[in-house]
Amino acid sequence: MICLICKRAFVINRGIKDLFEKQRYFICDKCYREHPISLEYNKIPLDDNYYLNVISLLSDNNNSYYLAYLNEYSQVVERYLNRSILLFDKFYLSKRNLNIINTIAKLERCNIFVICFKFIIN
Repeated sequence: MICLICKRAFVINRGIKDLFEKQRYFICDKCYREHPISLEYNKIPLDDNYYLNVISLLSDNNNSYYLAYLNEYSQVVERYLNRSILLFDKFYLSKRNLNIINTIAKLERCNIFVICFKFIIN
């Protein structure tokens, strides 16, 4: 496989148990150690006792290799699939976006979950 960050070929060792399973890897171990995932959870209150829950995967501002972390992103999305979720690469929280999400929460009558790679407050 080819690492999406360093563009080098890497090999994944498999055993008898997982020899015939289809596995996708987008990042080598070296790049994964240099650019680790750090899940962050932010809970922001909205009107009518609803909350905006923001889950971000990357905190490093220099890391922009989103495609390399698709496996981890899809696992987080799968966990929150039964809720009202919004998916972003970068989520900028501004006053305008907060008002829009507040309106969505009132219409849906539930808390809103945002899953993103990077969470940026303006």
